[in-house]
Amino acid sequence: MDIKIDDKISNLVQQLLYFDQHNEKKANKIKSLITTRMLSKGFPISKIENLLSSIGASESDLDVDKILSRFHLVNEEVVNKDYYYKVIITIPYTTKNTLKSDLEDLEFHFKTNHTDILKKKIIDNTSHGSLILDIHVLLWLKSIKNRHDILDVIEPEYLLVNLRQLDKKKKKK
Repeated sequence: MDIKIDDKISNLVQQLLYFDQHNEKKANKIKSLITTRMLSKGFPISKIENLLSSIGASESDLDVDKILSRFHLVNEEVVNKDYYYKVIITIPYTTKNTLKSDLEDLEFHFKTNHTDILKKKIIDNTSHGSLILDIHVLLWLKSIKNRHDILDVIEPEYLLVNLRQLDKKKKKK
């Protein structure tokens, strides 16, 4: 049986994995949020420290899922099903200077919400001189989230233009 990770702890852990390599100050803040959340669930500080060190030593999402399962931070009653989507979103109010970081933020946003970007393509942008006002991005996504939940992932951070759920059994030619 597949397991679904508690979203609050899981999101914090995904953020910790990212910021642990990029921003030590932000990583420390996330560690304290995880510690606070786990203390409120009744975990002793020694187990929390063990969890944080195990997460720091993990090499993949599967390792992290196993660690969270070991600490009983999962809901084992939910069976995961992968859903596939073809989505067009708009990243509003960006510039040529911030385009790369906006696309990285997009990838990070989806990753922390248990959604993999299988492929992405910039299909259109509205520009005015050196400014790019809006960028339309075509994404192929794989997620454990159903159509309703994927809408919550996309909006309000991004503007949804089109969303189509794909049948994963169909092969592209």
